[in-house]
Amino acid sequence: MIRDRGSSLRNDFADRTARVHEKRSHSGRRVRVTRSGGSLHDLRGHNLNDRTRSLRINRDGCG
Repeated sequence: MIRDRGSSLRNDFADRTARVHEKRSHSGRRVRVTRSGGSLHDLRGHNLNDRTRSLRINRDGCG
């Protein structure tokens, strides 16, 4: 659990996508970062800065 502290996201997995979610259990609004090297430096533009509660790393690149 992230506990409302996420302000940026970086994905270093070569073959997976990462998503942060507004609510626990991977629900609510979300934003996705694509494969290796993808990043979001500021979640304010998605209205999720310090509002993220869960993170999911997908097993494939679909996200």
